[in-house]
Amino acid sequence: MDKERLPRDLTTEEFYKNYLGAAGQEGEDDPNPADSVDAPHDSEEDEQIKTQKALEEVQAIEYEKELSLCEKLGGDIDNIRSKKLDYNQLVEVRKGLESGVDVSRYMNSSMPWMLMEELRLEMEQNIDMTKFRKDGYDLSQIYEIRQGLYSGINAAEYIKKDYLGPQMRQIRLGLEAGLPIVFYKDPLYDAEQMQEIRLGLVDNIDISAYAKFAIPAMKMREARECMKSGLNLTTEEIKNNSAGVLRAMKHAHTSQIDISEYVRQGYDEDQLEQIIAAREEHLDDFDKYLNVEIRGENLREIRIGLKEGLDVSLYADHEFNWHQMREIRKGLENRIDVSVYAKPLYQPRQMHEIRKGLEAGIDVSKYSSMINSAMDMKTIRLRLQKGEDAGVANSISLRLEDDIERRDGHIAEEDSSSSSKYKSFDGTEKEKRHFLQMTPDGLKAYLTLPRLKSGRLYTLDFVLELLAKANITFGIKKDVIKDMITNEKYEEKKLIAEGYGPTFGKDGYYEFFFDRKIPTDIEYTQDGSANFDNVRYFATVNVGDKLAVYHPAIHGSDGKTIKNITLPGKNGRDLPIIKGRGFMIMPDHKTFCATVSGAVRFTDGEMIISPLKVVESTRKPLNVDFVGTVWVKGEVPSRSVIRAKGDVIIDGYAEGTTIEADGDIVFRSGCNGLEDMAKISAGGNIYARYLQNLNITTHKSIFCNGIVNCKADVRGSVMVFGEEGSIIGGDVATQMGVSAARIGSESDIRTIVRVGVTSELLYNFNENKKAIDITKAELETLHKEQKRIVTANVNSREQLQWKIKINMAVSTKEKELMSYEEKMTMMAEQMNKVRGASITARSIIYAGVLLIIDGKQLEINTTREEKGGIIYKK
Repeated sequence: MDKERLPRDLTTEEFYKNYLGAAGQEGEDDPNPADSVDAPHDSEEDEQIKTQKALEEVQAIEYEKELSLCEKLGGDIDNIRSKKLDYNQLVEVRKGLESGVDVSRYMNSSMPWMLMEELRLEMEQNIDMTKFRKDGYDLSQIYEIRQGLYSGINAAEYIKKDYLGPQMRQIRLGLEAGLPIVFYKDPLYDAEQMQEIRLGLVDNIDISAYAKFAIPAMKMREARECMKSGLNLTTEEIKNNSAGVLRAMKHAHTSQIDISEYVRQGYDEDQLEQIIAAREEHLDDFDKYLNVEIRGENLREIRIGLKEGLDVSLYADHEFNWHQMREIRKGLENRIDVSVYAKPLYQPRQMHEIRKGLEAGIDVSKYSSMINSAMDMKTIRLRLQKGEDAGVANSISLRLEDDIERRDGHIAEEDSSSSSKYKSFDGTEKEKRHFLQMTPDGLKAYLTLPRLKSGRLYTLDFVLELLAKANITFGIKKDVIKDMITNEKYEEKKLIAEGYGPTFGKDGYYEFFFDRKIPTDIEYTQDGSANFDNVRYFATVNVGDKLAVYHPAIHGSDGKTIKNITLPGKNGRDLPIIKGRGFMIMPDHKTFCATVSGAVRFTDGEMIISPLKVVESTRKPLNVDFVGTVWVKGEVPSRSVIRAKGDVIIDGYAEGTTIEADGDIVFRSGCNGLEDMAKISAGGNIYARYLQNLNITTHKSIFCNGIVNCKADVRGSVMVFGEEGSIIGGDVATQMGVSAARIGSESDIRTIVRVGVTSELLYNFNENKKAIDITKAELETLHKEQKRIVTANVNSREQLQWKIKINMAVSTKEKELMSYEEKMTMMAEQMNKVRGASITARSIIYAGVLLIIDGKQLEINTTREEKGGIIYKK
């Protein structure tokens, strides 16, 4: 698609085709995407190509913006283009033009952007670092020396080649803060150790316990945090315990839990964290499973099981590893018979496949043999879930002519549509008849005994032998056969064998004693505006209230054919145990009762009861900081501050109020931030009649009837309801899209709407990329030091310690680099995800509106109105 066409506006006809049509197709997710084998999926390589393409498109837009800025600053745009600089290099040229330095000194595509930055800063600060470059100092060292000279400190303290760049930085920061660097300026301390001693001095704690060459930086960090929290440690305690154990000791100290005995016994950090968590959750039975030989991961599975009221004795066994324990625990959570696979010889993946089969209600005995690999098990399970097992034949018809003829020499004649001619061994033509018939479902068999011309009689053994040859071995009615023989009931069709079919159970279900449909549906007025007055966002419960009762699944039973083939019944499927907090499962494992009073919500399979604070109407400014949900029944006066770990619901009008909530924020009557642009921050959604003069941040979406002069950063989407629902003024940025009846106003108020890859998202991406470049440069310096140590004659104790520290520093930086790269991948995927978001004006968009989609700007110069709406997209 040509760039000059991006974004484009759609006609009314296209709006209905693309917007309304797409809306009708969305909403159904694959109920079990992980198990789908037929659904087409993009390969990982295709996804990477898409992500890279999305990134390149956005970077190209930002690149053009930087070029435009360079041109406005007086730069020779043709010359700059000819240099073929990358984005970060171009930014350095733009910054140089802004500060008025001679950018020609560093405008070279072969020069790393970090060196370009250094040369630019030297010119801006009027500091000549040529001498240091000639003396062989590397880029990171030169940066720190220049910064020290510029800030006016005694940089001579660290202008020595003995110091690496990161070490110089710690000494410089200490000098700038007026700290006594004498405690850590020895080059035998690595940069990380120097940092921890410096931060200890900043925190005014006694650093003498950990300011030792032999104590690694990671231990120093945890020791400093311990002392900062009030837990004083001796040097021996720091030396004798790992960094993780020190971290756990700090956690226990702040939670007022005594773990000193377990530390003395040698429990590691993972084990200690599980002990602390169990104490915090008041799991008294946890102690009987404690053993220093049991790994922390195993203890975690036991703790979670106890917390959920499961019978952990079924897997709290040293023969199970934690992966196996997890599969058994998940099976117990889903109320299946885990004894089928709770055997140590099963591999965790095999357990997983058997568990999934039991949860699906299929006959796992068809693949649960240990000789089947996990992959084979999965293949069979998926086939069974699709109903692809063989079953029984549709129809069966057996002939007994040969046996009967051998007994009598010939067969009695009978006219029958199923009869046909055949030649016997002596050449004579005879009739072939069907004397034994089975129903298609294999549950019944009928026998017709022909009269024997020789006058001979049938015997029970003879008939049973015939049935055995037909594989009929179950449900035989011997009394009926005896009656047929004794009373010579020939040529009569009799039911002589009968099986029974399977039965099907019923699924388990929860009976709830509170309204689960929270929030309740939004009511809409005749013009489509949302009315939030009657929407319920939570239900209230008191401690001890019964919340739910589980009704277990009713199991089915297997059937059996006359050939003794088992016909599997279908058991009802049990539901997983409800997870969440604020309640307890009673000993019957069916009843759930509240352990706290507050607001209860059931979302995504989790039942959460959070403390509820009810605030009556008041004229005085509020100052609320609460661990749960806050419900204000009236208006909120100006200069109020509300902070909540849960939701915030305000029934009345809110004015000039700062609100921070980890959950949703609801303004039933709207909110005006006044001239100070009050800050509203939500971890969930924001619902409001209207929003005006606000600085808004939300991790999810906004649903309202109008947005006026707001600066909004929205990770989800923005939906403005009603025929008059408008976005007027301000700057609304959302990653997933915007829909409003009207955008802008007749009075030409500047209105900016951004969707897709926002400038903030791209800024964070580029900053992370810079961090990667810096970390790689630091790693290169450390690798050089590693090589120098290898070639040097390392004999002294101090030199050996330095070698160890350099190796540890390399390991730390490699982990840091990996973290940045993972973050880079996540941000690139997010960019690909939001790329293509649209802006919809359902009625009218006014001149003076600026739309920015994935970084591409579109000025609306002419007011446009369409009854069917207008969609702007790339």
